[in-house]
Amino acid sequence: MKRRFSKILGVGLTLALLASLLLTAAPVSADVSKPTVDLSGEEEISETGVAYTLAFRINTALVETDNPTITVKFPDDTDVTDVGADDITIEATSGIGSDSGTVKTVSVTIDPDDPIVEIELDDLDLIGTKIGAMAYLQVTIADVTNPSDTGTYTLEVKTSAETTYVTSESYTIGVPTVGGFVYVYNPSNILLATYGGKGALDAAAVHFAKADYTIKVGPGTYELAGTITITGEGLTLESSAGAATTTIEVGVAAIPAIHIQADDVIVDGFTLDGYPHDGIWIKQGADDVTIQNNIFIDGDWSGIVLEEESGGVVVTGATISDNVFEDCFTAITVLSGATDNTISGNTITGCTDTTTAITIGGGSTLPLATQGNTITGNTITNNAGSGIWLFEWSGGFLDGNVIKGNTISENEGKGIVIAGTATKVTGLEILNNYIADNEEDGIWIQALTDWDVSNVIKFNTISGNGDDGIDNDDEVAGSADVDATFNWWGTTVADDIVVSGDVTFEPFLTDTAEAAIVAGKAVGGASSLDAKTECGVKVSGVVEDADPDVVADVISAFKYVANPEEAIDDTIGFYDVYVALPTGFDVTDVEATLKFYNTAITSGSTVKWWTGDFWDDCSDQDARAGLIWVTVTEDTAPSLEELEGTPFVVLAGEAVAEGLSAPVIAAPETGASDVSLTPTFAWWAVPAADGYYFEFADNANFVMPLVKLDGDMGRLLVTAYAYVGELPYSTAYYWKVKAVSGTIEAGDLLESDWVSAVFITKEEPVEPLPPIVIEPTPPAPAPIITITQPDIIVPLPAIVETPITPAWIYVIIGVGAVLVIALLVLIVRTRRVA
Repeated sequence: MKRRFSKILGVGLTLALLASLLLTAAPVSADVSKPTVDLSGEEEISETGVAYTLAFRINTALVETDNPTITVKFPDDTDVTDVGADDITIEATSGIGSDSGTVKTVSVTIDPDDPIVEIELDDLDLIGTKIGAMAYLQVTIADVTNPSDTGTYTLEVKTSAETTYVTSESYTIGVPTVGGFVYVYNPSNILLATYGGKGALDAAAVHFAKADYTIKVGPGTYELAGTITITGEGLTLESSAGAATTTIEVGVAAIPAIHIQADDVIVDGFTLDGYPHDGIWIKQGADDVTIQNNIFIDGDWSGIVLEEESGGVVVTGATISDNVFEDCFTAITVLSGATDNTISGNTITGCTDTTTAITIGGGSTLPLATQGNTITGNTITNNAGSGIWLFEWSGGFLDGNVIKGNTISENEGKGIVIAGTATKVTGLEILNNYIADNEEDGIWIQALTDWDVSNVIKFNTISGNGDDGIDNDDEVAGSADVDATFNWWGTTVADDIVVSGDVTFEPFLTDTAEAAIVAGKAVGGASSLDAKTECGVKVSGVVEDADPDVVADVISAFKYVANPEEAIDDTIGFYDVYVALPTGFDVTDVEATLKFYNTAITSGSTVKWWTGDFWDDCSDQDARAGLIWVTVTEDTAPSLEELEGTPFVVLAGEAVAEGLSAPVIAAPETGASDVSLTPTFAWWAVPAADGYYFEFADNANFVMPLVKLDGDMGRLLVTAYAYVGELPYSTAYYWKVKAVSGTIEAGDLLESDWVSAVFITKEEPVEPLPPIVIEPTPPAPAPIITITQPDIIVPLPAIVETPITPAWIYVIIGVGAVLVIALLVLIVRTRRVA
């Protein structure tokens, strides 16, 4: 017995030990090995109908009776909503206790919130009743749409035998090499249609007439068989990944590639490659079009055209910004009548047109002049022709156009050309441009009937050009003098500045505008200039007194970075005011005002002007906090004729309290009665004041005032205050106000004396007496007629007497009573006998 027990104990211990050793030696692992992912050559973003093939080993058997599942979690932005049971195939190798083969049937559940596919293994008949442990599975899931962004991705897999997902090997989603996908959205941003392949844009053309639709184009190369015509107002045609990866190849017949015929259209983020005609054409009457972030390469005609006026209809409000033009014939053509369009931030290089990169054509008549267009912040370099060309197109009228802040350099032609025998250019501003190192002239003004005095050329760098800095073509008789003062010519020596024809270039900047001035502004043919926000100067009143239609040829003003002349102490800022007067301008009784603005100016500040030899006091000046102004006439110093490039310096001064006068009360005045219960307080402005302190109280000592506004933040900046409450009737109130300048924080606060007033609110209105109503006299009463009714006698009914009971009734009652008594006696006697 003992031996038998020992054997059993020994075998048990041995098995326990072996089990513990096996458990110790066996690695603890996930149910699924690291999956691999194969996309069958469809590794392109936004690709639809992609088959994902996953390969992995399972460590735990999937038994049919356990309702096994395989769950695949795809990356965000992967679309699996089209996946169905028919899109799933599963192949399994043999595992422990199972054969290899194909899973016969499956069902699929799609998570509506996440890209998750749950596969239920419904029937394992072809391989037995389970997929054994250690079997390899190949799961193919078709009809998947790839993410829309390029990058490296992973997905996750788990089975019902394990709750933890296993991350797959990485796979890459890239840009399609040919063709991509075009998505059409309605104004509510609902996806309506998807087109794929190189012809997808042509296929989507049916939607380009829909208002406010958005056509989003995925990366790829698209071929156009014809023109894309956009007639849908507010339609947006945009790439999802930018011009670098979204290319439109234009067919031979495309004239142009994109034709815009509606308002508010946006074309954003494409490369137009090799277009045989124009790239994008904006039809007249198509307003507020935006063309941005595109690349134009190897085009045979213009990259962008703004169509000429027709029947008084023009292109207006277009924005052409941040595009790149490389190796095109020409970049941008603006034809006659185009109005208020902006060309900004574009890069233009390698244009093969020997004439120009940007063309601005004049309008047919002055009302239909090409006008109000702005060309700003563009880089125009290394082109075969000139940078910008303004020329006669349909009559030659150009008005109020601005060429500002551009880099126009190293072109084989000229920098800017203004040409055409019939061209009439007015209000042209050429400001702050870098016009340098072009092989011919910097600016060529050719064959004009006249150079209008309203044109301005200021603050530019015009240097290093192969011919003249400015050539005012003198072959045209009567060509006007060109005012080109205050430009940087690359030299500080006047004799080294090269111009041709009648060009005035002195005074000139002694460094680039960026280095010499803070900011500047100029205007031609005007009586005033407001440059307060740009450089702190206002000029007004420059108009001939004898003839109000005669104004200054050019007014410009700017603020210097540093002292341009002889050293001087206690300076706040240096400015320059330039006024070019027309020949024969009558300065008699003309009084111009120059205002200089600077927060450091106090009432004690002064202003001096440069005589040519030294700084001298301006003879007529007045300073207030933040402002100092100079009155200029024919007799002042400086005089009106001396404002031909006159530097000014504003000097600091001690603030004087007596310079700040008290306000004058406007309403309600002291002693006023019948004042509104919701009064508005007003006073006249004090010119030197920065603001006003205000108090309002119901007592003369202003103890616990109803309103108190003071301090740096609480002060009023206007000359009125409206009380929002409602006061009682017939009550006296007190208010006072004082002017202040400077601040407590800065230590330069100045205060005027208080000025006060008392008033009484209006009396309460008396309730009006009710109106007296006079009753009309009643008419005489009608006569009373009495009618006597005759007596009516109604006979009473006869009296009914109660009948007497007959005697025989009483006899019967008595006999009955005797019989009842006899019966009772008989009963009693009978019971006793018994």
